[in-house]
Amino acid sequence: NVYIKYIKITMKKLIILFVVILLSFCVFVGYFILPANIPHTDKITDFSRIEQEIISEEIHAEKIQEIKDALNQAKKSWTKVSIAGWRFSGGGHIMTKYGMMIDMSGFNKILDYIPESQLITVESWIRWREIQEYIQADNLAIWVMQSSSIFTVWGSMSSNIHGRDARLWTIVDSIESFRLLWADGEVINVSREENSELFSLVIWGYGLFGVITDVTIRLVPDENYKRYTIALTKENYARYLEKNIIDNDNIGLHFWRLSFAPWDKFLKEFFVTNYEKINEKDLNISVDKKIENEKNVLRNRFFFNLSREFNWARNLRWFLQKKFTDNINSTQYVSRNNAMNPPIEFISYYSEKDTDILQEYYIPVENFSEFIDDLWKILSENNVNLLSLTTRYVPKNTEIFLDYNPVDMVAVVLYFNVWLSDSEQENVKSYIQEIITSTDIHGWRYYLTYQNYANKELLMKNYWEFSDFLDLKKKYDPQELFSNKFYETYSK
Repeated sequence: NVYIKYIKITMKKLIILFVVILLSFCVFVGYFILPANIPHTDKITDFSRIEQEIISEEIHAEKIQEIKDALNQAKKSWTKVSIAGWRFSGGGHIMTKYGMMIDMSGFNKILDYIPESQLITVESWIRWREIQEYIQADNLAIWVMQSSSIFTVWGSMSSNIHGRDARLWTIVDSIESFRLLWADGEVINVSREENSELFSLVIWGYGLFGVITDVTIRLVPDENYKRYTIALTKENYARYLEKNIIDNDNIGLHFWRLSFAPWDKFLKEFFVTNYEKINEKDLNISVDKKIENEKNVLRNRFFFNLSREFNWARNLRWFLQKKFTDNINSTQYVSRNNAMNPPIEFISYYSEKDTDILQEYYIPVENFSEFIDDLWKILSENNVNLLSLTTRYVPKNTEIFLDYNPVDMVAVVLYFNVWLSDSEQENVKSYIQEIITSTDIHGWRYYLTYQNYANKELLMKNYWEFSDFLDLKKKYDPQELFSNKFYETYSK
């Protein structure tokens, strides 16, 4: 009897232990590997969930007449209108309080394609990946887009996005023309020759001047690249750019990664990655042109989620980054389309308590090293949970009214995790404003596409032509029919 009782007690303990292990494993997988389901809410929000609003109506449009009808309805009721698609912006650009939101994600068709002329006309809410897949058979590629193909053409234009090309850097370079449905209900053609003022305003205009219905984009050959990484110091970067990147037609794409590992390595290790043009025949190799799907998503998500929580995990991730992704002893061969389609699904994340955000700053090349020193101090003092920091070279372009690169710049892109509590958001706001102030001291600007942490004084100091931008907004939209939280924050 004693033996049987002992067996029963032992079995009970084993069962309890098994249940505890099973539950722990489920929690572990759910938190560190699988993306969380985003709960339903009556509020409209963007990817960061920091900016959110209650709207009066959401209209899904697939035809121009449906947009016109929605605008007429809004005018009669004096309702503000915001434009949205896949909602990747982070500064409230897709929403206005108690306003009408027009969801344009149904505008995703290819309208015309002339491979001989390297031109394609698409509806504005098509994603870059869909264009890539359509043109790859003709050995063509996208000219300028973000470092991922999940975004839409309209979102990219409205944010005047950048890419990794060291000579043709902002999206305006690749836009031939577009059609705009503006506040009076008319559809007009816009290009450098026709309605040229609107051309400079609508690109990086965040939907404040009307609805871009379709766009004609210039394409480029789908070149083959040798991808390699070298170690460098921030002090030598300006000289390296001048000697090896600027005016070097053999460099197709280029970016720089800084260490996000905490403690002694924080912003201290620097690696430059170049994509150099190659000829397959000369090297006797074959480059796969098929656009790849993202690999090892669950594995990469596991390590990335760990690095949101623990300093030791960020150190581990940086070690793995150097060992496998940016190994200075490794060379890879890749097509332009695949080089412009890096993994991004693994960073998808949802939590009730925290979120990931982006910030971006533009610094004249000669001031870059000093800015990184200031950035190190601000981020360290505020114990910022930095997940990634990369840079790009930004050639001069003055076609856009609110340009951020009237001289050659280095873009500094920060990706970090922040708490959503009101007190923590006030803390984030404080150190972001400190970084923006440092940006101004070192010669230039911050990117307006992300959260509205800057006050109006800082924005006007960074963008002294913003008051003229507001005047032109009222010139083309006197009723201020098109609006959003970004506009309402800084127009008063």
